[in-house]
Amino acid sequence: NEERNIIQALIKYGHITHYHTDPPENAEVSVGTYIIEEILSDGIGFHVPVHQQILSEYQQMSAQKDFHPEKHFLFHANREISTLTADLITEKYALSKIHNKMKKIESESNRLLEYIPRLVFEFKNSLLLDEIKTLLLQLKAASEAKNYELANQIMQVMAEKDAIKKQLAKNLGERIITRL
Repeated sequence: NEERNIIQALIKYGHITHYHTDPPENAEVSVGTYIIEEILSDGIGFHVPVHQQILSEYQQMSAQKDFHPEKHFLFHANREISTLTADLITEKYALSKIHNKMKKIESESNRLLEYIPRLVFEFKNSLLLDEIKTLLLQLKAASEAKNYELANQIMQVMAEKDAIKKQLAKNLGERIITRL
């Protein structure tokens, strides 16, 4: 689901250029460039092949000035990509007129500076939690096999992953639960 959300943001908002990087550079960067740099800097890829293909193709095509991701992927030769794009760019729900009059709801496109980093952090967090689950299974197998040296190595890796998890939790604004 996190992969799908990132692909949706890449297609819908990737061409928008107003995302500022960290203070040393303070350069304007497109949403698409930010997403790709964040994912590639950690050596992350997508598990769903169609999502990975869209990411790779976006990275290749984004250098072109007349590149419009919605149009490109909507009319893509690969039917699976065009169907996915149509599904991603279509608004699923419309706010009723009554609710619209009562309170002004800010759209995703108006909150990109908050929305896009959150998507990336949620994606990284879900991958990290999967890695931690795998490590726990490996630790269980190592302890059952009485391989204490391997168990210690796994516990060291888990401590590193736990520190990363805490940092991601801070970025996501979630509560951090520490073991006593």
